Amino acid sequence: MKDKILLSNNIYRWGPIPAKLVNIAAWKGAFVNYPRRFHHYVFPKAFAMFKKRNLLVIWAPEKLYKTGSVVFKKIILSSWRKKVYREWQKRLTALTTFYRPLNKIYLSALTDREVMGLWRRYIKVIYNFWVPGIIPELGAYAGELLLKQKIDSLPLSEPLRRQALSALSTVFRPSFYQEEDIDQWRLAAHLKHKNFKRLLLRHQQKYFWLGNSYYRQKVLSIEYFLTQIRGKAKRQTSSAQAINEIIQHLRQLQKQKRQLLKKLPAQREFSRISTTLAHCIWWQDQRKKYIFQYLHYQQLLINEIAKRAGVRSDLLDMAWLEEVKIKLSLQFKQSLVRRQKGRQLVIFDRNKCVISRNDKNVKNFFQLWAPKHQAGSEIKGIIVYQTKKLVIGQVQIIKTHKDILKFPRGRILVTAMTAPEYIGAIRKARAIVTDAGGLTCHAAIVARELKKPCIVGTKNATKALKNGMKVSVNTTIGEIKKL
Repeated sequence: MKDKILLSNNIYRWGPIPAKLVNIAAWKGAFVNYPRRFHHYVFPKAFAMFKKRNLLVIWAPEKLYKTGSVVFKKIILSSWRKKVYREWQKRLTALTTFYRPLNKIYLSALTDREVMGLWRRYIKVIYNFWVPGIIPELGAYAGELLLKQKIDSLPLSEPLRRQALSALSTVFRPSFYQEEDIDQWRLAAHLKHKNFKRLLLRHQQKYFWLGNSYYRQKVLSIEYFLTQIRGKAKRQTSSAQAINEIIQHLRQLQKQKRQLLKKLPAQREFSRISTTLAHCIWWQDQRKKYIFQYLHYQQLLINEIAKRAGVRSDLLDMAWLEEVKIKLSLQFKQSLVRRQKGRQLVIFDRNKCVISRNDKNVKNFFQLWAPKHQAGSEIKGIIVYQTKKLVIGQVQIIKTHKDILKFPRGRILVTAMTAPEYIGAIRKARAIVTDAGGLTCHAAIVARELKKPCIVGTKNATKALKNGMKVSVNTTIGEIKKL
């Protein structure tokens, strides 16, 4: 019998984004193994599809929002939120304490037994980290919907409704990208200082993981940061002025929120929902920061294990964490090769987590890879960052990791969904347009930080538009037009 999600036209999508199974395998701890040890809230049944090293995850939205609503009302809007956050911080400390001493020299001096002992400890602390860490994400899905429903029920003009939705879902704390940017500006002011090299080394050690993602792990060098800092030093803007602009932008967003709240009835209730939702979004940003860090150390361990197993480390890209071992059977190696070459369907469920081997089942699900929306001429979506001027430019569609690296400056970035590895392309983009996403998605958060015009949730932008096509992006009414 077909799964009900195959018969539904209503599907919640996350992706596609570049990713490897071994880098998202820790979700197994949050979806299946561990939740009952702390709380019983888990994501509903999810279907993760891997195709050419890209990942798309789909849910039945009614189940996702039902679970998220319970989490938002019972945990996020209650005193439980602070308890769960404190517990997550404890588990985060256990994780960082575990991985910070790890380096190549230390690992190479260990016996095979000691390396595998470290790997088993790593799996445990990772699973523990993820269990309370899914709460803000589950809650944010429903919190965004609840906020929208309450605003839609009010007799407001359409422009005010759009403005309220954007302002009330905005975070006013700097993201880890903004924190690093501020630190760079401070270093730019000390470029000729006698201690600059020491300060630069400290900066590199603090942010070397910034280029990491679910797809790749890359150590950013001292030269990379030095180039960035020298570029800032050459600009006409002073470091103090640039830092002040970042801080003032966050304060201005907060001021807009306060002004909007005064125009709304039930001000206290809207303020409560908005504040807790913003904390969820910020918490997810912090979680992402540490995911990028632990993936670096995970790769160090995998490289060491692969070397001792006599295989290339990328053979383990499509392995579960528990499958990573020094002694690999020939049969298992062949299985990993098949996983890498073919399309894979991974089913995350409360009681199981498996890679589907039913060819027909896999084929049916991959028919859902591309949205079924027609490539019509009308392209409309949710405004997440508004500018007064109409933005006109050429379209550049991002579908793969290579497209991100080759993104030309000044184009309109069009993609299914943005992810952290898109940050370089986003900085170069004139505006951002996505098929999927809402007020709390990655594109929305980054667009507000960087003051980039942004429309998300269009459903058909990647189908309706082509590379090089000239378009106008109107963030006043949330519309993209071909010119």
